[in-house]
Amino acid sequence: MAIRRLRVVLWKVLRQLPESVLRRLLGWGDSGAATEIPTFPAVPLRPTRLLIAPHNAAAQGWYWARAAETRPDTAALSMYVDREDPFLTPSDVTVPESVYLWSRPWQRRAQRFVGTTFTHVIIESGWRLFGNGLSGRTIDEVRWLQRRGIAVALLFHGSDIRDPDRHAAAHVQSPFAAGAWEGIDGLRQVVLENRALIAEAGLPVFISTPDLFNDLPDATWLPVAIDPLLWQSPPPFGHDGPLRVVHAPSSSVLKGTDLVEPMLNRLNDEHVIHYVRASNIPFKQIPEIFRTADVVLDQFRLGIYGVAACEAMAAGRLLISDVTPAVRQRVEADVGLQLPIVQASAAEVEGLLRSIAANPLPWVETAALGVGFVTTVHDGRVAAERMAAFLSARAR
Repeated sequence: MAIRRLRVVLWKVLRQLPESVLRRLLGWGDSGAATEIPTFPAVPLRPTRLLIAPHNAAAQGWYWARAAETRPDTAALSMYVDREDPFLTPSDVTVPESVYLWSRPWQRRAQRFVGTTFTHVIIESGWRLFGNGLSGRTIDEVRWLQRRGIAVALLFHGSDIRDPDRHAAAHVQSPFAAGAWEGIDGLRQVVLENRALIAEAGLPVFISTPDLFNDLPDATWLPVAIDPLLWQSPPPFGHDGPLRVVHAPSSSVLKGTDLVEPMLNRLNDEHVIHYVRASNIPFKQIPEIFRTADVVLDQFRLGIYGVAACEAMAAGRLLISDVTPAVRQRVEADVGLQLPIVQASAAEVEGLLRSIAANPLPWVETAALGVGFVTTVHDGRVAAERMAAFLSARAR
């Protein structure tokens, strides 16, 4: 409570400062506010106009906007708050975090733009659309949008709604187990706030990964979307030398890098594999890194699959990960296809890699299955279908 009161006091003080003072405090430079504030692009005047904002995790807001635009009556835009993201993911509008939080001119322009442009808004992760620093609630923006006749939905990506204590109780290797991660209290608070938002808002809710049905059983799964053509690659194993293994953790804590990396380094030293860890790599470089791989290791703590797994499958790499039976069953029941990810716990990966390295040819067909799966489920078409009911509705 003391921290919350301090935040409120700090907010009130900062909001009284002139824009020029805020600019100096926040290091915005001396080039003038107009050059620092992103412009908003023109949106085609179609009957349905969708905004997805402001998180854009793994570029999903941008890809879902493109999926929505496959509907002939729909124009769509993604907006993204840049928190110095090392992955440089694409977005239609990118707003520096300092501008989002503190620039009153940007906040006013964003409100005018959204309020007069869009018929539908999907709010990601419970974040506010218009910043406003340390005060205010997302529910106030929801009601503001609804008063202007704009239909609103909520969308959650993972740790923004996944109950860490429930997950820890259900998964032996959960990253949320007691003492495993110092950020657990912050996660709990985020989840509590977003659950309260869902209850108060009474809005349609989307989730990006099927494991989140454990937390939101009445939500709609909006499958993550990628461009499969971007990841097209020759088949794996077509080279001499050690097995090429890539692990590209967006978060080493959540992905369980610590559970497998000592073993991977040892196999690398034995020349059984050639191991590459791809961390903090710009988005545009990841396809080429995956093309050089035979095997991609995804995650060994959460029991799920997401964007990185889809990218590896689209590249035709042999993907190894620890995905729970419940997730696999849910996917098959929902889309009619088995998830073509080779199952292995962290403890099982070494034996599996040694077996693959000794005889890789039987695994070529398994790797190829991923391409068809992603093209069917994760190229945006299913996502467009799942958004259809929301985009056909109007504000209450």
